[in-house]
Amino acid sequence: MNTKPTRRLVLVACATFCALAATLSAQTGTTGRGLNGTNYFSPTWLYTDIKDGPPDYYQGLGLRYNQALWPSFDLIVTGALLQSERIAGSRAKQRDFDVGVRWHRDLGTARPFVEVAVGGAWFEYAGFKDNSFTYSAGVGAEFQVTPAFSVAPLAGYSDATDFGDSGDAFLVLRTNWWLNRRWSVRVNVSLSEDGRGVGAGFAYGF
Repeated sequence: MNTKPTRRLVLVACATFCALAATLSAQTGTTGRGLNGTNYFSPTWLYTDIKDGPPDYYQGLGLRYNQALWPSFDLIVTGALLQSERIAGSRAKQRDFDVGVRWHRDLGTARPFVEVAVGGAWFEYAGFKDNSFTYSAGVGAEFQVTPAFSVAPLAGYSDATDFGDSGDAFLVLRTNWWLNRRWSVRVNVSLSEDGRGVGAGFAYGF
């Protein structure tokens, strides 16, 4: 598969998102509360459309725990329980678990960040099982559009080292809207070499 056009598309889309978010943030001149540097727990419904299936899609539940460690560092713990449509009577199932850290800094109009994570992935289909070590790294920035609403474009790379041809460049646009001091609504959209995805859920801040 020729991945160069897809990677260029991911980079162009990331640059576009960053430019748009920076313009909105600078125009409004707002400060407020995003997700970086915040203690929260977030369940999310996930759906990924696979480019070169089968399977054609995965869907399921994602969980994220974010803990501020120091003023500029967060601990990130994520997990996912996913399954595909039925293929020859069985569903492909995947479990993911990752632990990582995020460095972030507040520059006024933006909060740039870098995050890295390692973990594992477990795959099962019709009695066949496999597992792999995983890693990911990404860079992005969180922009405060209004005091309650923030957007955070992120570009990165992930790989499950024991699964064949699994390295994947990706782009994610995270959005968060605080309804009050404790609760927020989160919607994420993603684009990668393998497909497109969406996530929708909430965060509980503590």
